[in-house]
Amino acid sequence: TGQSMASSDWVFFHLGINELYNLTTDEDVAAMIAKEFAQWELMITSIKAAVSGVRVGMAICIPPTASQDAFGTASNSGVSRQRYMRNLFLWTAAFVEQFGGRTASAIYLVPIHLNLDTLNNFPYGSAENINSRNTTQITRQNNDVHPATSGYNQMADSFWAFLKAKA
Repeated sequence: TGQSMASSDWVFFHLGINELYNLTTDEDVAAMIAKEFAQWELMITSIKAAVSGVRVGMAICIPPTASQDAFGTASNSGVSRQRYMRNLFLWTAAFVEQFGGRTASAIYLVPIHLNLDTLNNFPYGSAENINSRNTTQITRQNNDVHPATSGYNQMADSFWAFLKAKA
């Protein structure tokens, strides 16, 4: 794409959020993992062939919002937080097994998932009634897997801390 890179530069991947979204069985997750991980390995091999010594950071997929309400809003209740968390659990275990322990090959796990406040740093909608019988106003989370700007800033903080530790 026209960038010039040096052997000490970094390439980061943060993938998986959307790929996990509509999967409804453990078998679907396993099939997605096999397909996606093979594609990522090909990308890593291509990048390393183009730039000898480049370092690759594989960011562990972030967790979803803390609330089922956001899943109800975003998917019209078509995706449950419980199923998404199961998908994420299976994906993370396979991801760590596939890409972990490869620092000798300059491939690193980046734990951006640890710093994300899923209660306060995901988007909230406007005030609405608690329910049809109670006019007390509350706000509910309305995006299930994509953080608010404050959440993305936390992710950036994690990347910065990772890079600082590797400098």
